Amino acid sequence: MAAVAFEERPWPPKGVGARALRGVAVAVISDDGQALLTPALLSPQHTTNIGLAAALTKLLLEDLIENGVDWAALLVNTRSQVVAGELRSAGFVPREARVLTEGAEFVSFAAVPKAALEQLGLADRRLGDILSLSLDQNQASRLTSFHLALAAGISNYWAGRVGWAEVFPGLIDWVALPPGGITGTPGPGGGVIDPVIFVGR
Repeated sequence: MAAVAFEERPWPPKGVGARALRGVAVAVISDDGQALLTPALLSPQHTTNIGLAAALTKLLLEDLIENGVDWAALLVNTRSQVVAGELRSAGFVPREARVLTEGAEFVSFAAVPKAALEQLGLADRRLGDILSLSLDQNQASRLTSFHLALAAGISNYWAGRVGWAEVFPGLIDWVALPPGGITGTPGPGGGVIDPVIFVGR
């Protein structure tokens, strides 16, 4: 399941460049009602667009709730201080599932999707207000620290430095298991990917 933000070219409306991807947040859902998240990934020109990252997070968590997902989790390096602290303040707690890979160990931090929405202050906010960051300063700062920490935490993984990454992407059931394996799940299985949610102007 994914929340996607794209920008459409007004004319011509079709062909190469008609749509430009601006951001995506992904969840891989297991049969037992749990979802493994990959934090919102934004295009380079939108790296600090916190409104966009928060809107994608809101849409994805809301869709997880609608689909009856009990827990939403992120895989966090056991040495992490910054990302782990941000997740704890958003209602995420460490659980038993772990990934071992390339000299690093990642533990699952999980939260009930509805509780995470509320802790982040996104539950009762209109999407337009979030996109434009029309929020009070404390709320904007809270979302900024949360999303920038996640973006920085996963950046070493995308750069091929897995051992230094604070966040491991939740795409392992989609692509392949990490070299050291994962504990706490029976492994990848067949399934249907849910429809993508499109958000844009």
